[in-house]
Amino acid sequence: MSRDAELQKIFDESAKILAEGRPDAVIDILASAQKRGLTSSGLEANFGRAYTDKSDFANASIHYTKAVALDRFNGALRRDLKLAQTKIEGGVGRRLESPTEWAVDFASYVRPSEAMAFGSLILLGCLAARYLGKIRRLQLALGALVAILFLSLGALALQADSIAVLVDKQEVRRAPLETAEINLELKPGARVEILRKSGDFVEVSRAGARGWIKDRGLFRMPY
Repeated sequence: MSRDAELQKIFDESAKILAEGRPDAVIDILASAQKRGLTSSGLEANFGRAYTDKSDFANASIHYTKAVALDRFNGALRRDLKLAQTKIEGGVGRRLESPTEWAVDFASYVRPSEAMAFGSLILLGCLAARYLGKIRRLQLALGALVAILFLSLGALALQADSIAVLVDKQEVRRAPLETAEINLELKPGARVEILRKSGDFVEVSRAGARGWIKDRGLFRMPY
């Protein structure tokens, strides 16, 4: 059996069992498939749906994020992901700050390397055309502006590399010490921006507030 045929078979089987209301069985089947290196946007989506049925929105959001990374323009997957994030983040304060939120959304559509490569190609093409006398200065200036736009968008999307999802509940402390005062607790599935690392701790930001959490159980964005 080919890999694609095996993936389709697992997807169909997991979808059928999910429709029967047995999310735990679905999770077992898909976890077994992942151990064999079998994954796809469909399998990750069924993983997310199974966890959603169990009201485990933290794991649901992680698997929906993986599904979106594998199928960037699937609107249904994006809606499922937003719903899971809303279920989690509605009870832990505001979401990520707007520029960071935009960076994550943009990076899920266009990879930073793609945007930067496209911007660089436009700029080099314009310079070469100007050197050969094929375009005027105004056209060169317009081309340079478009190139700078794509390079800026690529730089913005790079910010998504610093975003992580909490797999477990985390205590946010004032300093990178076990004995430091606890500011608040974040639920599994909450998203944070990682600022820096110190020993076993990382400093994170969320909605403008900063603190330190253990560097464990963090799922980095796959964009």
